[in-house]
Amino acid sequence: MKHYSETLTTKDNCKISINIYKNSHPTVVVVCPGFFQSKETKTFVRISSMLTDNYDVVSMDFRGHGKSSGRYSFSANEYMDLEAVLNYANRYYKKVGILAFSLGGSVAIEELTLYKNAHSLISVSTPMNFTDIEYRVLNKETLKVALKNIENGLGVRPGNILLKKAKPIDLVDKLSPIPVLFIHGKNDPVVYMRHSVSLFEKANFPKAIEIFENGHHSEEIFRRYPDRFERVVKDWFNKTLGTEDESDMTTYAIQIPKNGRILDKKGHFLGEAQEDKVLIYCRKCKEFVMAK
Repeated sequence: MKHYSETLTTKDNCKISINIYKNSHPTVVVVCPGFFQSKETKTFVRISSMLTDNYDVVSMDFRGHGKSSGRYSFSANEYMDLEAVLNYANRYYKKVGILAFSLGGSVAIEELTLYKNAHSLISVSTPMNFTDIEYRVLNKETLKVALKNIENGLGVRPGNILLKKAKPIDLVDKLSPIPVLFIHGKNDPVVYMRHSVSLFEKANFPKAIEIFENGHHSEEIFRRYPDRFERVVKDWFNKTLGTEDESDMTTYAIQIPKNGRILDKKGHFLGEAQEDKVLIYCRKCKEFVMAK
């Protein structure tokens, strides 16, 4: 779908490039790529275009990526980039959702706890803490996937990696009442599944988690399972951005007591909350997956 570009300015004077996919919807989804990715890659153009039947879309480049200025601070200062984009989105739309990938999810959690300026979040393969990322880049499967998916638009202009960063695990319980869906691949070699599980456990309701049993990291989940990914994303935004009856969200997830059962709105058993482990039930593969 055709789109046009604009440039926004952050409060620390960074220039943030955005693409706007306008289709006359009252609701917009902001797409936030992760580290080394940009809105211009073939994959993120596909993700943005996928959403346009239901929503307008604003895709962005964080500082140090794509057509945005500055240098990447590895989630230390990028919350100001997203703040500028959300300020823009809220000027023109009644409801705003965020679809954020990897470190983009870390940025989204920080920004939303500060400003509460969106109505729904989907956080894909997000680390609970930057220093806890496994990032097994020399893993054979990781290298194979990376080489297979070299696309125009990839790259980063790195800044100071040592800058102090907010920890999503310390902030995620402050997201409520903004609904959050965590998506993760069971076989993620970069950010292990335990990150989303821990964030899900710590978050307050409304919340949900979706595990892709053979899923890899971040946008690779979309590449491998485009139909399921699209269905999960649109189902969540339809529920939380008001295109379905908003009252449906009240039964989407049930509070989990210690050792209690995790159920979704249809009564499917998703897992069991325990002190030393979390079990996630994958309905498609009909088996339990233990968090790493």
